[in-house]
Amino acid sequence: MVSAPIATYTGTLPQWVNATNQFQHYYILNKAVLDLTSVDVPYIALAKKNEERKERIFRQALVFGFAFCIAPLHAKVFSLEMSKRFLGKEVGTILKQHNLPADALMQASFKHLLSVKGVETSI
Repeated sequence: MVSAPIATYTGTLPQWVNATNQFQHYYILNKAVLDLTSVDVPYIALAKKNEERKERIFRQALVFGFAFCIAPLHAKVFSLEMSKRFLGKEVGTILKQHNLPADALMQASFKHLLSVKGVETSI
């Protein structure tokens, strides 16, 4: 039995499809919105008493603040530390040579990120 070739879409996609695709690449924003809408709001809404609701709001605000304010701050400090060791330029050059996006480093193991030679090996 011979199957028919798969048809490819050649038209233009609606703007919301492109926006959704772009939103997926903003990792922290994506995670923040999903956590807020799918975890925090239902968790707060299911509180039985007003005091419990206030406690949950405070707790979720702390979690949200630490996760989405401290994490970008840590990333900034980490990138500054990489720059001090002159690893930032070399790693950027290696990624450009292999035509890889910056998030390719997320798939490398920690031991490969300890040196430029290790980054070259992992890529």
